[in-house]
Amino acid sequence: MAESTFNAFIMNAKLDLEKLLNGLGLEYETLTMLKLFQVLIKGYPNNLLESTFARESRHRRTMLELLFQKHAEYHGLCFELHPKYIYKILKEEKSSPKLYDKILFILFLKGFQSYLYYIDGQPQEGFISCRWYLQMISYLRKLKLNKLDIILSETERWFSILCAKCLIYAARMVGPKWFTYESLSSTLDEAGILQGLLYNILTCTEASQMRYENNFDRNLISQFFESIGDIEEGIAIFNGKLSIYTEIDDDNEEKNSACNFGTKPDKNAIEEMINKYVIAITFKIEGDPSILRCLEKIIQGLLLYGGIHMEALIFFLSLKEFYCKRVGNEENADAKESCYYGYDFFEECSSLVRTIIEDWQTLQVQYNIATIHLPQILLKSVNGTLILVDELKDQINTQNSCNAKLLKKWKAKSNWHHGFPKNITQLRDRCDDDECELGAYWINLWKSCTIEHNGEICSELLENLQKFESTLLQCRREKEDVRRDDINHI
Repeated sequence: MAESTFNAFIMNAKLDLEKLLNGLGLEYETLTMLKLFQVLIKGYPNNLLESTFARESRHRRTMLELLFQKHAEYHGLCFELHPKYIYKILKEEKSSPKLYDKILFILFLKGFQSYLYYIDGQPQEGFISCRWYLQMISYLRKLKLNKLDIILSETERWFSILCAKCLIYAARMVGPKWFTYESLSSTLDEAGILQGLLYNILTCTEASQMRYENNFDRNLISQFFESIGDIEEGIAIFNGKLSIYTEIDDDNEEKNSACNFGTKPDKNAIEEMINKYVIAITFKIEGDPSILRCLEKIIQGLLLYGGIHMEALIFFLSLKEFYCKRVGNEENADAKESCYYGYDFFEECSSLVRTIIEDWQTLQVQYNIATIHLPQILLKSVNGTLILVDELKDQINTQNSCNAKLLKKWKAKSNWHHGFPKNITQLRDRCDDDECELGAYWINLWKSCTIEHNGEICSELLENLQKFESTLLQCRREKEDVRRDDINHI
């Protein structure tokens, strides 16, 4: 059974973790704490870590007691200080044989504190703690201690990811208030911070680290690409163009004169987001329910990108349905719920997708065409609320004084059933060659990575793949026929 592979992995991870936790004695030991610290960055399942270090956990209390006891031994080591002052203290002790253990202690205590802020639902504090931690790492590199190189590289990569997660989590806690006119005056450059963190992550990652020998390695690589996908999604939203839209009724009349604000996510970042989630699902262990989250994110990405042809959406929906059957049992319910930790708007997207598919099936029969492109969509807030855009009404050439982001004015449909053009020419003209091929690229990426990392594609998925390829070929022929007709009419 598919579930047994993932369940066996979870069981082995639990046994390893329990063995480490039971090894915590009455006194702080550097080697034991190092092994426990590496659990955070070595591919252990997220839901297992969250339950192990939850507020009420006795293991958490024991670990923190040992760390605080050890902290009392280091007189003058105050974490309220800027990292550069702690660096100066450490630099003066460079000849001390205890320096290495002291540095590891700093990494352990601040690292665990940062992670606990995140799982405790305190992302602002977690973000501040992670930034302090990353600054500390940059100063520690100046000590040029060779035996620190590996752990500094691993921790910088992992805590850069955690820092980005805290920033995105904090923004989502603001909820519907985030995309308002007043938010333009925000002094925090979220997109710039996320791009800087992404640079850190990629700089600390070597190609050799993408090789795997066991399920822990596969899970680590999958988590890595999934996290990069999350960061790219954040960049797409924070780098998106703020837009004004007005709602119109069924008679194509504006409902009111009030302006509403939404954002059009950055397409380049959305493209990278989908790339990373596609790669992530091909590394998933058989039966891992977190694959459902990645597939939901891919579907979200297709909607937010806009203009991708319908068959690409249908293909990834078929993947989601396939894996829902394989992991949708009560035994994996807890793990599945943990995978959805992230305050996303899966339900809204699912509802919209169902409506889109229903309308498309009606139009497909009516016009007998191979495919059509998805509508353009605005995002009302970080937490969701999708606005279907009918047409680009005009562009305002002046820039807002609060922010150098171009404001665009869109007319939005309040109802999807008015979103598709009703003229066959408009239906075909809406298709764009590059966007048509982009959907094919993502599916081919999934195909090649699945074969590389899993050896083969099962017959049910292979049938869906062949159906997509057949539809794509038909779509290309239709486009060629349209071009030929246009030439003949010239």
